[in-house]
Amino acid sequence: MIPRSAKGTRLPGPGDLTAVLLPVALFGLLSARSWRRLGDPMIDFGREAYMTWRLAEGATLGGDLTPLFGPLSFRINALLWNLGGASLTPILIANLAVAALTAGCLFATARQVFRVSTSGLLVAVFLSTFAFAQLRPYGSFNFAIPYTHAATHGALFTCASLAFLVAFVRKPDTVRLIGGAVTAGTTWLLKPELAVATTVAVMTALLLVSPGPRRRYALATLTIVLPVVAYLLAATFVGAGTSAAESLLRPWIFALRAPSGAAGYYALVSGLDAPSRNLGVGLTLAASVLCSVAGLVVLDQGLRGVGSRVRAVTGLVALTATFGLLFATSAWLGLGPALPYLLVIVILALLRERRGQRARGESDDAPRVAALLVWAVLALVLLSRMMLRARLDHYGFYLAGPGLLLLLGILVEEIPRRVRKRRYTGGSVISLAGLGVAASVLVGSVRISEHWLARKTGSLGTGGDRIHVLGGEFDPRPGPVGEAIRLARTLSRPDESVLVIPEGGIINYLARRRSPVATSTLLPPEIAALGPEAILRQIRQDPPAVVFLSPLPLADYGDQAPGDTPAFGADFVCWIERRYSPMETLADRNRRGVKYELVVLLPSPFPRNR
Repeated sequence: MIPRSAKGTRLPGPGDLTAVLLPVALFGLLSARSWRRLGDPMIDFGREAYMTWRLAEGATLGGDLTPLFGPLSFRINALLWNLGGASLTPILIANLAVAALTAGCLFATARQVFRVSTSGLLVAVFLSTFAFAQLRPYGSFNFAIPYTHAATHGALFTCASLAFLVAFVRKPDTVRLIGGAVTAGTTWLLKPELAVATTVAVMTALLLVSPGPRRRYALATLTIVLPVVAYLLAATFVGAGTSAAESLLRPWIFALRAPSGAAGYYALVSGLDAPSRNLGVGLTLAASVLCSVAGLVVLDQGLRGVGSRVRAVTGLVALTATFGLLFATSAWLGLGPALPYLLVIVILALLRERRGQRARGESDDAPRVAALLVWAVLALVLLSRMMLRARLDHYGFYLAGPGLLLLLGILVEEIPRRVRKRRYTGGSVISLAGLGVAASVLVGSVRISEHWLARKTGSLGTGGDRIHVLGGEFDPRPGPVGEAIRLARTLSRPDESVLVIPEGGIINYLARRRSPVATSTLLPPEIAALGPEAILRQIRQDPPAVVFLSPLPLADYGDQAPGDTPAFGADFVCWIERRYSPMETLADRNRRGVKYELVVLLPSPFPRNR
């Protein structure tokens, strides 16, 4: 007998407590195992560390530094860096807090439409697959040590906005609307794609609760722009209004210009490199998923007349078979391309049901349907950046989460619920099969992450700046980068600049040497956003004491090497090669023969002593 309160609502039971404790325990285990081990400090996180240090030392955003993403994360990290002892430790701790808060927001959202057990399962999947995952050798895509904090901070505010909006459409309330709009507005200080998605979600929520007071639309609009206005006013108050405005506009300029400077890379990420093929793959995969679900529904209904023991055994077989197939083949990792098309189907089905409810005059389940619609719309817009090649890894760590979790929740609970509602029985086979899918994603993510974490036997930095990296037998970069950090300190004074091409913010950060350029990364997207002329002008105005140049071609950018084309810095690389001479080459190979090298360049002629 299910215990119920006086109002008839289901009271929490032992199973609910287990569902809550599962993600809590998983968070503790994953955060402890991955502490200082996730991420790739030699690429993107090095830029994050460098920008944080420079801001904490008094540099200005939009002036001395050009942010490629919104300014809020850099400000927060600089504050933490100063308060926490001038190291990365407080930032890494804050990253754990961001992951925990994001998980909490997702639980609050899921709890509005799913049971406690399903909500706990979805949060566990989020933690293992997105928050603490390394699904590729160079793991910049997680919440612990992310490629950019704008993505993780933005994901937190996105999920917070979703939680407020789902609660709002279930029970319209001004406080909930303001909460959803303010958190959506905060994403405008972080990442453009998140800002667009959350704004669309706010408008969707308003439309779903209409007809309502028109002042709601005005209130939502004003509240969305409030964080931006507050940021500009605060910056103006301290005399930095112009640079603050530029730091707000720069992410949008970067989002528009960067693809033109690295068309091949962004075409590959978005799926535009082969749109017809990628569209076909996504649609085929989505059709396969739908056929599998339909088959499970038929199987479930075919068992209506049999005993409960047979149904239980069949459900366990479905769970085991689904988990075994997806886990053994790692097919769960390939579910990404189907997400956008499955979300479109979900949205169409929910809209159809909403129209049917209105026609029948039903209102009991309407708020729940509206909540699912807001969630689905937000998830679909988030995936627009990689619509033709959606994925769970790479940028999927902050873009694919809401979509995957919604679809898993629908499979585990919503479809079985609707089967039982129409047929008065059944649904257990579908639910257990969905549980098998979720378990394969959860366990599969942990397995792949553990594969790479166990190989992180090297390190860069010391004390609070230490980050564990792959050993030299797997990654040829740590050796040359570590030596470059030592040389940067030896061959330059603290007041001189050091330039690393194309990427090496971690060298500037750990050596505590500024870059002569307004960013520490000079890849084609950054070059396109800043302009090669501006970069050359900055180098001329502040000639670096040492230059570290990696001359190797990069596969992500069409096998181009720095200086090969104007888009990859031909002008400023040529200027450097005319005025600097090589001192030595730092190089290493991994056990597969992959080579990495940095050429150390000093001003010509070589100074005998520095």
